[in-house]
Parts: sequence; C-alpha cells; structure tokens
Amino acid sequence: MTASPSERRWRVLAWAGLAAILAATLHPEPTLVDRVKLTPLLCLICGENGGTDVTLNLLLFMPFAIGLRLSGWSWKRVTVACAVFSFSVELCQYLGIPGRDASLSDLLANTTGGSAAAAAAPLVRDALLRRRPPRSG
Repeated sequence: MTASPSERRWRVLAWAGLAAILAATLHPEPTLVDRVKLTPLLCLICGENGGTDVTLNLLLFMPFAIGLRLSGWSWKRVTVACAVFSFSVELCQYLGIPGRDASLSDLLANTTGGSAAAAAAPLVRDALLRRRPPRSG
C-alpha cells in the first residue's frame, strides 16, 4: 500500500522527531558523570532542575508522536511505541553512556508527552491546515 503525500509528510516529521530524540539523549556528557551518580534511578522530580527536566522530557517525544499519529498510526500504537522507544533510550543511558542519567521520571514524561501529542495530533493538523493561505492558481 502506498502512502498518500500527506502521510509521507507526517512520516518525515516522525523521522525528524526520532533524530532529535537520538541527538538529545544518546551523546555522552563526560563532564556530568559525577552528577549522574547522584541521581536515583527511581526519582520522579530530581534536583533543583527537576521541573525543567520533566517539562523538556514531556516535549521531547511530541514531534515523533504527532508524525506517527498523522501518518496513520493509532493512538494506542503511538503510545506503546513512545514507551518502548523511551525505555530503550533509558536502558542505553543506564548501561553505559557516560554522563547520561536514566530515570523513571524520563520514561514516564517521554511516554506521557508522546501519548498526549498523539491524542492532540488531529487538532494540531486541523489548526495547521486552517492557517494555510489559499493557493492561487
């Protein structure tokens, strides 16, 4: 089955979102190794920057989730994909990316942000399409 031009456009957003997630989460931060040792794995809002960290993690998976949802994936499938992918990222960080701290907070915030974005994706699409100027021609 061939994807429509609209579905292909949203797939590009999903791939770009995936690339942004990988760039933001999997590069080593050797200067932060000592700080990471202080962050408990099961922490939910950790340290003085915990609220900012949660907010950024909520936003991180949104483009990926919107792209998947608008390319035809169901809300449930997008939510599961975000959870599995987030768990994979956290596992990679835990197993050995220097200076990256894995946490339950990140897993929950990434999944929640992705799930919320998947639910809101049709509204986002409709809002974007209404603001487009009419084509002349």
